[in-house]
Amino acid sequence: MAVCLPWCSGTTLPQEYCSPGEVASKALHLTLAYQFPLSQFPRLEALVEAVDQRAPVTWEVRLYSRDTRIHNNEVHKVLYSHVSRDPDELELLIGDFVYVKGDSLASSPDGWVEGTSWLTGSTGFLPINYIERTAESDAWTLHKSIPVIGTSGRECVESLPNRPPISLSLLNLIENSEGSRRSTEALSESSSMDRLHSRQASLEATQSPLLHKQEDLDALYAKVKKPKKEGPLYQFPIKGPRKVIVVRHGERVDFTFGDWIRFCFDEADHYQRRDLNMPESLPERAGAPHSFYKDCPLTHVGLLQATLVGRAMHASGIEVHHVFCSPSLRCVQTCTNILQGLGIAEHMPINIEPGLFEWLAWYHDGMPVWMTLDELSTAGFNLNHSYDPLICREELKDTHESCEQYYGRNAYVTQSIINTTQAQGGTVLLVGHAATLDTCTRQLVGGAPRSAHEMSSIIKKIPYCSTSAVEEGPSGHWSLVEPVRPVSNTGQPHYDWRILLS
Repeated sequence: MAVCLPWCSGTTLPQEYCSPGEVASKALHLTLAYQFPLSQFPRLEALVEAVDQRAPVTWEVRLYSRDTRIHNNEVHKVLYSHVSRDPDELELLIGDFVYVKGDSLASSPDGWVEGTSWLTGSTGFLPINYIERTAESDAWTLHKSIPVIGTSGRECVESLPNRPPISLSLLNLIENSEGSRRSTEALSESSSMDRLHSRQASLEATQSPLLHKQEDLDALYAKVKKPKKEGPLYQFPIKGPRKVIVVRHGERVDFTFGDWIRFCFDEADHYQRRDLNMPESLPERAGAPHSFYKDCPLTHVGLLQATLVGRAMHASGIEVHHVFCSPSLRCVQTCTNILQGLGIAEHMPINIEPGLFEWLAWYHDGMPVWMTLDELSTAGFNLNHSYDPLICREELKDTHESCEQYYGRNAYVTQSIINTTQAQGGTVLLVGHAATLDTCTRQLVGGAPRSAHEMSSIIKKIPYCSTSAVEEGPSGHWSLVEPVRPVSNTGQPHYDWRILLS
C-alpha cells in the first residue's frame, strides 16, 4: 500500500497531473513501508528490485479517513453475530469492526470485553470469541478513488462516479443481507417479502391432492412399521487400546443467519423457511420460538458436516461403543448424524450429559432452556432414557463459573465416563462445543487448564465439526493422537488438531 504525503520532500508531481491553476511544485513522498525492523530491510529491498517495471500497472490516488477511535485501541472484525440481551451488551453484525483495548482482552475474567462498534459508534460488552484482530486499515473509510496513470492530459484527473463512503455502503449491505439481519426495529418486512409470502401461500393452496394422499400413506406406514429384533451391536469387553473422540457441533442457524427467529416466524409463531440452508421444519418444544434463541438447530450444511465426519470414521475403521452428548439441540443433531454416517444410529442410543455444555460465563444473562428427553424423542432422536447424568441440568446455574472451573467440570465428566466404561472398554464419543475439544482432553493428557484468553484464542481455530482424539497407552497414560480428517469449506478455515498440543 502506498501513501502520498504532501508535506514530505520527494519527487515533484508532473504538470499534466495537476489540477487547473495549480503549480506543479508540491513535493510528494511515496511511502511503501515504514516502522519495520532494520533486519527486514534487505528482504524489502530485494522485493522492490524484483518488481518488473515493464509490467502493465494502474495507479490510483485514494482518499481515506481514519477513525480517531482507533487510537490506543485494537481493531477486531466480527466473526459471529450477537443479539444484545442486556442494555450494557453490544450488538454484533457480521462485517462490522470493533475497537477494543488490548490490555482488556488479556485481563478479562469471564471472556467478555468492552468494545465500540465501527458502524454504529455504540459501546458495550461482547464475547471475546466472537471477534478476531485484524489490520487497522480494514476499518478505514474510502471516500474517493482517482486514476492517475492509464490516460494522458488533465482529463485523467476525474473521480469515479459519486458514491457514499464505503462504511455507509457496507452498512446498507449488512442491513439488507440475508446472512446478517439486524435485530432492531429499523428493519421491517419489505413489499417484496410480502409478495414472496403471497406466492408461497398460492403454491401451497394449489398443491396436488395426490401429494397429501402420499404423505398420509407414509405416515400410516410409519405407524405400523415394526423394528426388527436384532442382537447386541457389540460383544463386550472390547479388546485393544481405549480411545476418546471429541467432536464440535456442526454449522448453527443463528451464527449463519443472524436474528433468524424474527424473520422465520409469523405472528402466529409458525415457522417459515427463508433459505435452502435453513431447516425444513423445527421440532416441537415448550416456549417456542423463543426457546430457540439460545438453543438453535443446525443448518443443512451443519447436518452434512456431521454426516461426513461419521462416514470418515466408518471409512477409517473406527467403531464407537459409548456416546455422550451435550443437551444443546445442535449437539444432539450433530451426534445423530455422526452415528448415521457410522451406520449405527438406530442401535446406539445417545446419553445426554449436561456436564458437557460449554462455559457458563457466556450465559450471564440466563441459561438456555433445553428440550426435554421426551421432546427430543418425539422429534425422532434415539436417546437412552435410563442414563443418570453426572451433572444434572439444575446444577448448571452458576454463570460466574471461572475458566478453571469450566476445565475442571469437563475433566470430571470425561474421567468419570472413562471410569464407568472401563470394564467394557472400547471407544467413547463425546459431542459438544468448540472448547470441548480442549477442555475434555487437556487435563487427561497431563496439561493444566488454560486461561480465558488462551482458551478464546484456541477456539477461534476450531471450526464446525472439528475433532480431537486421545488414546490410552499400555502404561495407562493418555496422549493426543491424530483424529479423522477435518471438514473444510469456503466459509471456515482448515483445522489442525496439533493446536491442542500447545
